Amino acid sequence: MTSYLVIGHITLDRFPDGDRPGGTALYSAVEAAHSGAETRIVTATSVECLDLAASRLRGVEVHNRVTPSPTTFAYECTDGVRIQRLTHVAPAVEAADIPQAWLDSDIWHLAPVADEVSLRLHKVIPRTAFIGITPQGWMRRVDRAGMVRQRSWSPPAELLARTSAIVFSDEDAPDADVSARNWSEQGPVVVVTKGAEGSTLYVDGGAGRRVPAVRVEPVSDIGAGDAFATALFLQLAAGADPFTAVTTASRRTAEVISVQASHSGG
Repeated sequence: MTSYLVIGHITLDRFPDGDRPGGTALYSAVEAAHSGAETRIVTATSVECLDLAASRLRGVEVHNRVTPSPTTFAYECTDGVRIQRLTHVAPAVEAADIPQAWLDSDIWHLAPVADEVSLRLHKVIPRTAFIGITPQGWMRRVDRAGMVRQRSWSPPAELLARTSAIVFSDEDAPDADVSARNWSEQGPVVVVTKGAEGSTLYVDGGAGRRVPAVRVEPVSDIGAGDAFATALFLQLAAGADPFTAVTTASRRTAEVISVQASHSGG
């Protein structure tokens, strides 16, 4: 059985209609467990927030660095535009937080939502492991009002050289496609997701290859990008070629958004 380790904060997401658990770590773990992988999370969150997420994490092993207050996002919608504020960040996740028995995990998914995952983690990852990155949380800055904004970001050269695949949204960073193509020159498969337009695949620094989305009537698209990335990483780690892996991940994402109940995302 493939072992899938995801590292990042399980968040508390505050909406006008109530609080919900969120974060890439949560949604990716749910998808990995659905696929049949032996799924593990290393996170830092509160006991109360983890309790909120418990029903979704059945079958998932969780190692939690307990903190009084979880990473917290507040959401509101103005004129159809979702506004996101970051109101609290829990402690960072470091290599020392990873249980010794989990260091041999087959797939390592570095999944920051608020710059909380150490960029030095690759130093403890076995050379044989697959490293997947969803760098959203490294691509964020927060202004004085707590509003979440884009920022330019590039992975450290040593981390990039070890990375197998990177997935991020065109809404996460300026010049997303330029960055993706440049990063793919260093070896990783890089995919830029573009919502209903599908995604663009970059391999070996070549021109991007567009992969259309599977058309469905969505119930909710929250967590869709996390499900896509997880499905992609699992496919690539199993030996699928990049185009097949992206196509399969797109189909799986369509299933997720068409059947899931509405949940929040980090």
